[in-house]
Amino acid sequence: MSTGRGHRLPTIVITRAVSCATERCEPSYLQRHPIDLALARGQHDVHEQALRDAGCEVRQLAEQPDWADSVFVEDTAIVLKGVVVSARSNPDGIAQQ
Repeated sequence: MSTGRGHRLPTIVITRAVSCATERCEPSYLQRHPIDLALARGQHDVHEQALRDAGCEVRQLAEQPDWADSVFVEDTAIVLKGVVVSARSNPDGIAQQ
């Protein structure tokens, strides 16, 4: 991301490893379907590599085996120039993760 003055701001993306509990996630908009854990982990690896390829520094947090939706940690906040924009997690059961 550029500051407009030719300087590039550091872009750090925080992710979390796909949890073995992912099969118990809370789908918000789709019908529940079986989740292929190996496929989900492979897709997540591709996602992280795409972020790296785009110039982001990816910092992966450890898997949380009891938190089914914890892989979506990167959706919770954006920090830019000292300002934090925080998103509300839905449904309520996800917020504690």
